[in-house]
Amino acid sequence: MTVLLTRAEMEEKLRQAFAPEQTASLVEVLDNIRQVELERAADTRDLKRGLKELTEEIKKLATAQR
Repeated sequence: MTVLLTRAEMEEKLRQAFAPEQTASLVEVLDNIRQVELERAADTRDLKRGLKELTEEIKKLATAQR
């Protein structure tokens, strides 16, 4: 399982290599990317759940048609 860095941890790591302005910009961009990825993961879970439910309904229909 992947462990995500907190915003503060990202800032600390980046501060070691970048100027403060660059660090702030990078953290903002990375935090936005993280939010998008979390939303995408939630959407994917919803789609998988819906597909599983749809598959079950199709199986029921196929059984009923036989």
